[in-house]
Amino acid sequence: MVFSALPRKRWILLAVYGLILCASHLYSAFRPATVKPLPDSRYAKVVDPATNQPVTVAFREFGDSPDPARPTIILIHGSPGRRTNFAKVAPKLAEKYRVIVPDLPGFGDSTLTVSDYSVRAHAKYVVELMDALHIRRAHLVGYSMGGGVVLNVADLAPERVASISMFSAIGAQEMEMFGDYTFNHLIHGVQLSFIWLIKQVIPHFGLLDGEMNGMYYARNFFDTDQRPLRDILGRYAGPMFIFHGTKDFLVPVEAAREHARLVPQSEVHILENEDHFTVFTNPDLVTKELDRFVTDVEAGKVAVRATATADRVADSKKPFDAANLPKPIGITAAIFFCLIALGTFFSEDITCITVGTLAAQGRVGFAFVVAACILGIFVSDVLIFLTGRYLGRAAVTRAPFKWLIKPDALEKGTRWFHRRGMVVIILSRCIPGMRVPTYFTAGIVHVSPPKFCLFLISGALMWTPFLIFCSGKFGAAVMQSAVMKGNDLFPKLVVAGIVGFVVVRLGMTLSTANGRHHLRARLKRWKKRLFPGQTR
Repeated sequence: MVFSALPRKRWILLAVYGLILCASHLYSAFRPATVKPLPDSRYAKVVDPATNQPVTVAFREFGDSPDPARPTIILIHGSPGRRTNFAKVAPKLAEKYRVIVPDLPGFGDSTLTVSDYSVRAHAKYVVELMDALHIRRAHLVGYSMGGGVVLNVADLAPERVASISMFSAIGAQEMEMFGDYTFNHLIHGVQLSFIWLIKQVIPHFGLLDGEMNGMYYARNFFDTDQRPLRDILGRYAGPMFIFHGTKDFLVPVEAAREHARLVPQSEVHILENEDHFTVFTNPDLVTKELDRFVTDVEAGKVAVRATATADRVADSKKPFDAANLPKPIGITAAIFFCLIALGTFFSEDITCITVGTLAAQGRVGFAFVVAACILGIFVSDVLIFLTGRYLGRAAVTRAPFKWLIKPDALEKGTRWFHRRGMVVIILSRCIPGMRVPTYFTAGIVHVSPPKFCLFLISGALMWTPFLIFCSGKFGAAVMQSAVMKGNDLFPKLVVAGIVGFVVVRLGMTLSTANGRHHLRARLKRWKKRLFPGQTR
């Protein structure tokens, strides 16, 4: 019935769009490859560890022909990225070293389609590349996501690693984005799904194909599990150089400090006012520091775990201190802020209680989560108000409004307005089940939009900080308990949010005579359904 009611012109436009979309997909499927290889590219054949299918790894070698007397440095780029990340660093290092800079599979000129894009799989490709080039041992440099790759190489083949240098590099899971694998994996899954959907529904005729469309970058993050990296850092016995900027908004500087604690023999260079892109913006400094470190390693002047100082070894054995968790900044903070605001669209109480628990852990600031919740609450409630104002009572008979607003609740909201006026907007904020019908009713009875917004903000400012503060106090005890320890923080936060939501709702219901009356009536109805044979 819905489709038959579409005007003929819309059907024609829909059919034309479908034909264009089909043509776009056919073009992408059958068009010849248009990516031109970078100059001086060389190629090595390796094997996909999951499918045993051949994979081509493109790389560039800097320096003279292989010389056993010249140490080898392998530079591993970040994600998204390719070997050109080191375009200004590699040529200068090549004056003293044999330098290999590969494109990891999924990036650059290497095979784009592989079964696994994780840092673990990339580490296996690096080891195979070393075999193909007859490199017995090398100094590994990991930039950004490349840090996870070189750590995995050290785990897979420790005898092949002369040293590790971590430049603005990832490592411990707790320091990555929101600190929890499940939460991060969910976000990367949403990102991957969004990119895939855009490619499927927009006719692009190949413009979104290739290395810069984000699919392989998103798969890299989605396939990667950083949880094992903490143990790898704790076991690594060789020399390590950690190089990080204090203004890094992608990998926080707290990550570098935690990696340095876990690796007591590491040498750490924290740069004031440098960000994530020092490799690009200050290549001379990067080259100088890396050259110095590799020279010292080759001369035997750098500590290993066996020769690390006793105090640093003792510190490395201490459990992770949640007080050192980084707060989100930059793009991570923006994403987190939007996620909290969107969460209030589905359940503002559960969202407020959950983020209050998260704030108690120290991951985010109290003011940050309050602002995000209030913004989300304001936008969602204004949308409810506008729906009532422009669609009227008829909207309640249709999905999804009929699932959210019961006729008796709508009538109750109308009576509220007649008795108490605009104050009901503030009161409904803390009364279970009355927010949606009250704001919908406010739109129906044509409450002044400026007044509605003023009372709405007043109610949110009074109730939301209070709810988040209380859940934070409760959450502080939960976070310190053994139940909340470990890496799987996200599901525990959700459980804590739901439990807190139930407790708050039940307490609010029991606090009023009307609420207790409704609860007794509901319990009687459930009893009749569960035990239909009983008369009382």
